[in-house]
Amino acid sequence: MFINDEIVREFEGINFVNACSGGLTFRIGLENGESINRRADTIEDGVHWIKEYGLAAAGLAAGSSMDFADEEGFDHPCGARVFLDEILIEAGEL
Repeated sequence: MFINDEIVREFEGINFVNACSGGLTFRIGLENGESINRRADTIEDGVHWIKEYGLAAAGLAAGSSMDFADEEGFDHPCGARVFLDEILIEAGEL
């Protein structure tokens, strides 16, 4: 399968986030077209990953777990979105 280099570049960096066990899991697109996952349990963790990998030019998509975060260890259904906003603000991205 051929993947256009321009398309791959659009998804380089953090391109997807899920709520997971009271934290966030970031999917990060790499230059070679592969992806890795990194976890943020604190605001500092999330800021570190954003500073290290950046946000994808294509944008940051969120899994449905972000809307039902109470099922993933957060106190409120929107808790993961609030946590992500705090990370983005601290990283200077929001």
